[in-house]
Amino acid sequence: MMTFGLTTATDRLDALADGERAVFAALCQLTHPLDVRHRCEATLGAAETLCSATSAWILLLDPGRRQLRTCVHRGAGADCYADLVIPADAGLVGRALSRRELVFVPEVTRETGWYDTARMHRSGLRSLLLVPLLYDERPVGVLAIESPQFSAHRPPAAADLARLEALAALAAITIENARLYEDSERDRHALRDALEQRRQ
Repeated sequence: MMTFGLTTATDRLDALADGERAVFAALCQLTHPLDVRHRCEATLGAAETLCSATSAWILLLDPGRRQLRTCVHRGAGADCYADLVIPADAGLVGRALSRRELVFVPEVTRETGWYDTARMHRSGLRSLLLVPLLYDERPVGVLAIESPQFSAHRPPAAADLARLEALAALAAITIENARLYEDSERDRHALRDALEQRRQ
C-alpha cells in the first residue's frame, strides 16, 4: 500500500494538458439534471476517460451518521460495493477519507486492511486507487478506481495523481452543489405542502 499527500488546487490544474482541461470543463458545466446520482455517474465516466478505469464506484459520506454509502458503481468487480454502507472510518476507504490522502493498493488480494477483506478478495479486482472527495477540505466521499494502467509494477505517476485529484476536487464541488439543490427542493416542497394544508 502507498499513500500520497494532496497538492494544492493550483498545482492540480497546472499539471493538466489542454485535452484534460476540456474534460474537467465539461464536468463543471453539467447543469441538467442537477442531482447527486447523475453527478456521480459523470465522475465515473470522467475516470474512465482519464485513466481507462475498468471498475469504479463512489461512496458518499452521511455526516450525521458518520457512514459511507455507495451512490454509484460500475465495471467488473465493482458490485462488491453495491448497496454498501460502512462506518466512515472503516478500512482503507475510511483511511483515504479521514486522512484526506490518496491510497493505492497494488494488489487487492494481498491487502488485509479492508472493511470486509473476504468480500474484496472475492471481487476479482487487481489494484485500486482510493481518492478522497473533498469540498473546501471537508470530506464528501471516496472515489475508487481500478485501472489496467496501475499495478504493483507501475504505480500511479505524479501526473496520474494530479489528474485524479483535480477530478476529485471538481466532483466534490458538483456533488455538494447537487446535494444542496436537492435539499432546497425538499424544503421548498415541504413548505408548499404546509401552506396548502393551512389553506384547507
